[in-house]
Amino acid sequence: FIIGGGEIFAQALPMADRIYLTRVHAQVFCDTFFPKLDPTDWEIRQEFYQPANEKNDYPFTFQLLERT
Repeated sequence: FIIGGGEIFAQALPMADRIYLTRVHAQVFCDTFFPKLDPTDWEIRQEFYQPANEKNDYPFTFQLLERT
């Protein structure tokens, strides 16, 4: 597992064959981003949407991606 900033993700991405990705559906100020993924290189194997609720201020989508 790789947990890190944008540069660390970019360095590790070519070696990855699976990504556990959480997409938070909100506009917030930030200065670090996960690298853009080429959709032709990745297939969504699982996807789960969670609406905002009393535990989560923002809705989010969890995705399991595998390299094609």
